[in-house]
Amino acid sequence: METSRASSLKVLMYSLDRQLFEEGGDARRRLAEYGRLVGSLDVVVLTPRGKTPQAISANVRLHPTNSRSRLFYLRDGARLGRKLIDENA
Repeated sequence: METSRASSLKVLMYSLDRQLFEEGGDARRRLAEYGRLVGSLDVVVLTPRGKTPQAISANVRLHPTNSRSRLFYLRDGARLGRKLIDENA
């Protein structure tokens, strides 16, 4: 992929890996590397309550669903993803 095309690419990704919110983890490091390949990378992380949004780098952001129950992970993830798409359109 061309560098200029890749740098304008906006990626929305979903994850169940709550360890992304912990500093120094392998998955977090991988996401930062992925972020170097695209313009922006937003990751919706299906989580229970208690997490706050974080920026891993200038263009990689983690968005927790903070769901009341695991039963609501998909619904909350879909709503949050739609909100992010609408904000970045």
